[in-house]
Amino acid sequence: MATRDALNDRCKTLLLNLARLADAEGTAEERFTRLWKTTRDYLRHVEKRKAEETITHEGDYAIETFKVIANAETMVLAIAKNEYATGKLQLEDDGWIVLIGNEGQLATSYRYMADKESFIDRHQKAQDIIYYYTLDEDLRKLLKAVFDRP
Repeated sequence: MATRDALNDRCKTLLLNLARLADAEGTAEERFTRLWKTTRDYLRHVEKRKAEETITHEGDYAIETFKVIANAETMVLAIAKNEYATGKLQLEDDGWIVLIGNEGQLATSYRYMADKESFIDRHQKAQDIIYYYTLDEDLRKLLKAVFDRP
């Protein structure tokens, strides 16, 4: 079992990698597309969110996702038996959830749906490690600076 310090470091690394990918010149949409593992993943998720009618265009998707990351205070980390980690960020007040994959890239971002199995339930069923991480003030400031800009 990983120590608390090791789990904290893993959470922080995922978030710092995501911030590094996003901290570049360009429009919000351009920076958003760089956060995905592949362009194909990005386009597939955009089309899925449009079909659900939770966004009307790519810019909406970037805005909603960036808002969650910029205002994150906590993250739930799930580590599967194969050591693949997924971090979940969520803003309760707006209902959006952001999942960050093992390399610090976006796995998905979506509006909470009551009829969908929750992230925690899914990982508990798989007997994955579930860890609750509170972001420190410096990390929160960094995420705010990177993700709360046009």
